Amino acid sequence: MAVQKRQSAGIRKHRNGIGSSEAEQALRNFESAAISLFQSNSELVWVHDTEYNIIRVSRGVEQTFGKGLVGEKCYRAYRGRDTVCPDCPTARLLGNGEAAFSTEQTAVDGRTYSVTCLPLTNPKGNVVAVLEHCTDITRRKEAEKELLRVNGFWSTVFNNANDAICIINVADLTIADANEAFLRKYSLTKGQAIGKTCYQITHHSSISCLSPRHTCPLTVTAASGRHSSFEHVHYDSAGNEVFLEVSAAPIYSRERGISQVVHVSKDITERKQAERALRASEENYRNSLDNSPLGIRILTVDGETLYANQSLLNIFGCTTVNELRAAPVAERYAGERYAENKVRGKQGSAWRPVTDTYEVSIIRKDGEIRHLRVYQREVKWAGEARYQAIYEDVTDYRRARETLTSLSRRLIEIQEDERRNIARELHDQVGQSLNVVNLLLQRTISAPAGDNVSLLSEAQSQVAELISRVSNLSLDLRPSMLDDLGLLDALVWYIGRYTATTNVQVDFKHFGLEREMEPEIKTTLYRVVQEALTNVARHAGVDRATVNIWADKGRLCLRIEDKGRGFDPTSLSSSNSSGVSGMQERLSLVGGTLNIESAPEKGTCIIAEIPLGNASENDEKTR
Repeated sequence: MAVQKRQSAGIRKHRNGIGSSEAEQALRNFESAAISLFQSNSELVWVHDTEYNIIRVSRGVEQTFGKGLVGEKCYRAYRGRDTVCPDCPTARLLGNGEAAFSTEQTAVDGRTYSVTCLPLTNPKGNVVAVLEHCTDITRRKEAEKELLRVNGFWSTVFNNANDAICIINVADLTIADANEAFLRKYSLTKGQAIGKTCYQITHHSSISCLSPRHTCPLTVTAASGRHSSFEHVHYDSAGNEVFLEVSAAPIYSRERGISQVVHVSKDITERKQAERALRASEENYRNSLDNSPLGIRILTVDGETLYANQSLLNIFGCTTVNELRAAPVAERYAGERYAENKVRGKQGSAWRPVTDTYEVSIIRKDGEIRHLRVYQREVKWAGEARYQAIYEDVTDYRRARETLTSLSRRLIEIQEDERRNIARELHDQVGQSLNVVNLLLQRTISAPAGDNVSLLSEAQSQVAELISRVSNLSLDLRPSMLDDLGLLDALVWYIGRYTATTNVQVDFKHFGLEREMEPEIKTTLYRVVQEALTNVARHAGVDRATVNIWADKGRLCLRIEDKGRGFDPTSLSSSNSSGVSGMQERLSLVGGTLNIESAPEKGTCIIAEIPLGNASENDEKTR
């Protein structure tokens, strides 16, 4: 308004020179145009006097706060108050005499405005009114508030992250900011970290950490504009390996593109150590499978072989896993075992529990049938559900069991034969001799006195013969001198008796038989000699044989030879070789072995060995 008054005064002066009517008309036209321009302004502008009464408002004010505001107190129309606002810019302007004043206020509509106040003065310079220009800054304030929130969130995340994070300037690789984890990791304050290069802190080096072993993520990200991540191996102050996953992400600026990089360092030492331990465990597990004496196979639920160790390949007679896979299943199993395998395959394909332990009979590549006991269970293989089958070759065990059963049966038969022979011996000879003695005694009772002497003499002769037969029968069962006098004396006695009854001369050589031996060892050797010499007398057709027996520190050895008919040892069968089987069985019970060397018309050599325990102790007893 002061401007308007100054302009009116100028017009009045001009009017005095030109003509009052034209000047006044021009002034009125100007004032009308100014008022029209002011009122049509879409911005928020109004004029009030020093008493806060609104004089003029723009169209923008009317659109925002409504019409009919002229004459209202500005603080009531703008702020909804009945008194002057404590932060009123007009009051400060009038009180301080400032030429212009700006502030921020929240209006009655709840929005935030930036308010600029301009004083309007009269020609004397006195403030007669105030022009207020308001700019709606609500969206800007909301954006600033959101920015503060985001910055606060970022600061919280940044400083409370467990990983070491720093902001690095791309231009010189100096640190612009670092979080608490980074500062703790390197025992620094923020002031000590900011301004230093990353490689000075992390590597204690004055040059960038470019090496064939490590790729710097900062240079990769700065060049590509993309996130990058690599694994590094650092060393702590004690020289221990520290495994890190270092990554970088770009920060863009409007003027220079990528200006900074977010560098994150994550300690993955525990994970790498766990991975290393897992690899070692898997390697040990694989080695245990590879080197197991039992056959081991890993297979799918459909029966496909994924892994087979060398022991399993040996069992099936294959050289490679592919060769084992290529063999049709029907050709791997014998007879009814193939049908049982098909049932197990159907159970496995449905992933139902299968028999944990079972036996199968397989056909090797060379056609030999082997009997296996299989232990099967569910396992994880390469993260997938699989079956592990462990194969134990029980062929020799089954054969040994069958042999033992056969030997037990034959032992019972031999025992019964022996009882039968003893019974027959007792009945036919001892019994008959007793009957004769009985008859003679009866005759003695009824005979004349002169005949008694001859009858008693005959009875005495029968008793003597009976005693001899019982003694021989006892010796055949077990000579008492074996227990009373020892092995050597028993053998000497038996060989002498053998020669007397068979006319086969025996060349007996011995060494070390005076030592102490377990009773079962002495009995075994005695029976083997007895059986072998009996076979010589029955089958060799010779009149001479050699017996060599010697004992050293750890074993007792026997060698019996003859130059007789001989035979083919492979032709022996369980039905006609009970003597040989008996010797083998006796020797096996004391851990001994039997070897027969013979050929038709080439004679026979029987070699037996028995281990002797506690040799040094026995030698000491002998000495």
